[in-house]
Amino acid sequence: MTKPRFGIDLDGVVYNWSDTYRFLMRYYRGIDLPEPDSWDAFDEYISEADRTWIWTEGVKHGLFRYGHLYKGSAEALLELARLVDLVVITHRPANAMQDTLEWLAFQKFPAVEIHLLTSQQPKSAVPCDFYLDDGPHNIEELRLNRPHARIAMWRRPWNRNAYHFAWSDKVRIVTSWNEVIEWVKMI
Repeated sequence: MTKPRFGIDLDGVVYNWSDTYRFLMRYYRGIDLPEPDSWDAFDEYISEADRTWIWTEGVKHGLFRYGHLYKGSAEALLELARLVDLVVITHRPANAMQDTLEWLAFQKFPAVEIHLLTSQQPKSAVPCDFYLDDGPHNIEELRLNRPHARIAMWRRPWNRNAYHFAWSDKVRIVTSWNEVIEWVKMI
């Protein structure tokens, strides 16, 4: 019997990308950014030159290579890998692809597949039975294009205004790894 496929995003779900972003801006640019409270929160605090820097030099300094897992992620991923086939589905700029692969290898991420998509590629292009993401735009795209899949959005401060979706047994909000594991076990 094959296991269900579980499409999982990295940034904001497994990888604490925003803390790495904030560290790089503070250390290299002298900009102390607050915790993000909206999807584009950092954009209101930095200049266009800083934005260019983070996506070029910031990537070279490890934006997608040296960050940390959210607490409990490593253990939860191992538990999930016993229940489902983990499929990484995340968007990356071209200059971050290799760093992402090396970060996943270093973390010993128990994935059966890795899909590093460009910003133009929809996550629904990768068929899965379950999806876990923190991006409201991704949740909506998955909901429309994968209507038979079960979808969860990880509650984070930057997506708090996106709780307007028509939540159902197939689309839900999750707040902990235990909740994710129990959700998968229910099926």
